[in-house]
Amino acid sequence: MDDKPQILTNGTNFSKRRIKLKNVVFVVLIIIISITVVFFLSTNNIQNNVASANQISVGQTVSPELYHQISNVDYPTLSSIGSGTASHFNPISGDRIVTNGKPVVLYVGANYCPYCASERWALAVALSKFGTFNNLNYMLSSPTDVYPNTPTMSFHGATFTSKYIDFQSVEVQDRSGNILETLTPDQKNNFVMHGQNGEIPFVNIANQYVFTGSQFSPSTLAGLSWSDIGKEINDPNSEVAKGIDGAANIIINDICKSTNHNPSDVCSQSFANLES
Repeated sequence: MDDKPQILTNGTNFSKRRIKLKNVVFVVLIIIISITVVFFLSTNNIQNNVASANQISVGQTVSPELYHQISNVDYPTLSSIGSGTASHFNPISGDRIVTNGKPVVLYVGANYCPYCASERWALAVALSKFGTFNNLNYMLSSPTDVYPNTPTMSFHGATFTSKYIDFQSVEVQDRSGNILETLTPDQKNNFVMHGQNGEIPFVNIANQYVFTGSQFSPSTLAGLSWSDIGKEINDPNSEVAKGIDGAANIIINDICKSTNHNPSDVCSQSFANLES
């Protein structure tokens, strides 16, 4: 008789412990799931946060305001920055590449690529001193690559009109890594000959100056929206301007050498005559 209460008591305590253990496991699982969901959402919402700050989305044509900021960085700002924090192009020996008498500027990149994302800003600022873009589109680099969701614009679908240079852009893959555009045989030969094992971005100026990679770190743009960057490239004291405008000045400098220093109003400026 004395054993039964003991057995019942032990059984009851064991059941309570089992229930408590189940509750603990359940709570832990809920916590783990919650953390996972929060991390996933926070990672994937970077794009939405950047876009919502501008009330825009990837793929839309850049606003007139942003394009004005990109294309009208003034001469005093560019002159005060010089090379900034950017790396110079490498001179190469080879036949000068021209189309209809205009030196060819070849860019090879991809929408997913964060290094392409930062380099496009410099190209857009620099090339705007030689011509006009139409249909530049808002873009973010891949959310799963290094420097995720770096704000930029894409050259896919854009056109560039210039009396001085022939800009050829090839965005080989979209933001998800799908095939987007293909290189012509001549572009591919140039890319293979002067690139570094297929690395992007690749920029070749008239087959006289080449750079592979970004001239400055994409980390410079971390946490910023498109409009933030548009404002800061016009502030000579900002690290963004030292990266983007410094890189743009180097590109301008090398293009001017390739166009026989035309247009003169650009190529006569100090930012277009940098020491390598």
